[in-house]
Amino acid sequence: MTALTFHTVAEPQAVAFHLSWPAHVVPEAMNGWMEWAPKTPDAVAASLVVRAPANLSVRPEVHLIGAVLAHEDAVHTLRHFERQIGAAVRDRQLPMAPISEVKAQLAEFGEEIGASSSTAVDHSASEFQRQPLPESIIATLGGVLSTDRISGQARELAFTPLGGAYNQVPADATAFVHRGDQFLLEYTATSDPVQSAATPRAASEWLGQVRELLHEHGTGRAYQNFANPELADPLYAYYGEHLPRLRNVKARYDPDDFFHHEQSIPPIHEE
Repeated sequence: MTALTFHTVAEPQAVAFHLSWPAHVVPEAMNGWMEWAPKTPDAVAASLVVRAPANLSVRPEVHLIGAVLAHEDAVHTLRHFERQIGAAVRDRQLPMAPISEVKAQLAEFGEEIGASSSTAVDHSASEFQRQPLPESIIATLGGVLSTDRISGQARELAFTPLGGAYNQVPADATAFVHRGDQFLLEYTATSDPVQSAATPRAASEWLGQVRELLHEHGTGRAYQNFANPELADPLYAYYGEHLPRLRNVKARYDPDDFFHHEQSIPPIHEE
């Protein structure tokens, strides 16, 4: 018999924030974030989102979205980032709330930023990064985001910080192999069946441009929650050297591979 004992803990309190800047600071924001984010206290989680909307009349924008636990000085932390790229044109800090409410608030921020046609479909890919990208790559990324835009196609670069608690866990302790990285870069383009130019192929081609640009600078590994059909070896990209162990687990609990999809983990006895 296995016994489990649960103890209740007080729900942490945090402050959600959303800052934004206009298009002309895109390169400075990406470079500044890569310098700033790894050095922030563990109590701070701040993602950078650079988005070109599907409406071509609207210029790209930069967004800093995240939360700060109650014991950390949110204003001081955010102002340090602003000193690097300039004052935000929009600055929202919500009242302190339990972390469960803060998560809902962050989801609302994300919906506001990503608001688009109800018929739009996201196509995304990702790659983990162990060090800041070169300034020349960042400048090119900004150009790829804003150049030759297609009506009805939104484009997005999302930088998610790692480090902190992520990297305090040994790499072989869990199924999540991506320890020791500084951040995850997810890139997304949309297609829309009611917009003739915003096709799935156009979205795939844009993702390919970004993938080719990042190819020599990332770890080659991707986040499995952003499944990418274009990966040559998706299981290694998702799970790395943990894959044999995970295949053993699969063989023990689902030897007939009842639960499967195109990129699922096969049992160890299948070749």
